[in-house]
Amino acid sequence: DFVDATVHNASTITCPATTATSVQVGNRREALSESMRIDTIKQFVIAKIAVVDRGATLRLGGANLVEREHLACDFGALQTSVTKQGSHLECALPDAVAQKGGGFELINAGRPPIYLVEPLIPKQAPRPTVFDVV
Repeated sequence: DFVDATVHNASTITCPATTATSVQVGNRREALSESMRIDTIKQFVIAKIAVVDRGATLRLGGANLVEREHLACDFGALQTSVTKQGSHLECALPDAVAQKGGGFELINAGRPPIYLVEPLIPKQAPRPTVFDVV
C-alpha cells in the first residue's frame, strides 16, 4: 500500500502509516528508490528531574527512557554522556552547573523529548568537605 508522506529533510519523513516497517520513495506511477527498513522511535518523556549523589549526578525519570548511542545531557558549554540506571537515565552534573543552577537539554534522543517538568536544575548546596581523621 502507498500513502502520501511529507519530506522534512534528508533524514526525516513523516507519514500516516503507524505500522510501517519499510519505506520506498516514488511518485504516483513508479518507485524511485529501493525499499529501506525503518525504525520507529518513541519520544522520551521526562517526568521527573532529581539531583543525586551529593550534587554530582542528574537523574531523569519518565517513560520510553532507553540507552541510545551518543545520548547526552547538554548544559550549554558542557555535555556529559547519559547512562541507563534501572528505570532512570543519569548523567554527570558539572560542578559549575550544580553551583549556579540552570537549564539542560537531552540531546541525540532520536526525536525531541517531551518534558512534563521544566528542564531546570536548581542551585545546589556546596558539596561537603571530607576530611581524613588520623
